[in-house]
Amino acid sequence: GNYRAWVRGINIAGEVGVWSPMFTFTIDEPTPSVPSITAPVPNPAGSVENDLPTIQWASAVAAPFYDLEIDNSTLKLTNVISVTGLREAQYTIPTSQRLGEFTYVARVRARNSSGDLSAWSPAYTIRIDIPNPSTPVIVGPTDTSSNTTPKFLWTHSAGNVRYEILVRDLVRNESKVILVSNLQLAPGGLNAFYTVPASSPLTPSTYRFWIRAFNSQGMASSWSASQTFVISAKLDTSILKLQGLMEETDTVLLSSLQRKAIPRPAAAEGQHPVAPEAASVEVVSHNRSRAWVMTLPEGSVAAATVESVEDLELIDSAMSLLSDPRSRALGES
Repeated sequence: GNYRAWVRGINIAGEVGVWSPMFTFTIDEPTPSVPSITAPVPNPAGSVENDLPTIQWASAVAAPFYDLEIDNSTLKLTNVISVTGLREAQYTIPTSQRLGEFTYVARVRARNSSGDLSAWSPAYTIRIDIPNPSTPVIVGPTDTSSNTTPKFLWTHSAGNVRYEILVRDLVRNESKVILVSNLQLAPGGLNAFYTVPASSPLTPSTYRFWIRAFNSQGMASSWSASQTFVISAKLDTSILKLQGLMEETDTVLLSSLQRKAIPRPAAAEGQHPVAPEAASVEVVSHNRSRAWVMTLPEGSVAAATVESVEDLELIDSAMSLLSDPRSRALGES
């Protein structure tokens, strides 16, 4: 702009002199140079594999402000992104404006403090093409454990941004889907994992599960191969030991929950038979010289009378039932 200036002097006595002749001057801030977009750089196939790319540009003389506009040329939509007053020579697309798999045209211009604008930069074409998600490979769990908050572990690829875990309870015929969006990566970044929270533990049972991945565009991979694991029940045997029903050297085995009670021998005169339970836990306690079979209500520690079993065939049958689930299935068919 154009300016006029005057000056006058004042002595120590406070006497004021006359104003100087007028001085005229002009401040003319140079018009900013036209910037040129330099990134994102496409891959050899001519596409960008990031739907939240960072747009970068350069100019001969840096300007204090920049304006950026992006059109969707595939859908013929203008200014799908328009940002003004940028103070840096770059801009990262925010998550709320994630780009789809289309072709875009970006342009940028510079602006100085006086509001003078450069011309728009040459159009810069950006074609977004996100790789398909890769199918995870399950690492674990695969064994038997009493841990009711197991850690699911699987292979991870950089293009996978979230996962689904489908868990099937084979005993109760129930399924649940776990959505994993906040990824936790093992050291090295090759595996991802999810730990079941203590607030919602899994119940003792046999489980089969599958995992699939999703990319940033919401495309799902195929389901992984299934994997099976077992969560065994824990029995507090302290009451049985206090009541003399177990010795310290006894071993306790627990089967999975049953839908019907197993047959019981007839109660001897003067004894009360054990009432059958609709859902119960079969327990076999044994040492070298004696053995028992008893039925405890689900969740109980020792809420039933223990019956002494002399018939070795009954013992063998119960042990076989506990050790081989297939024999149980055959008995119910």
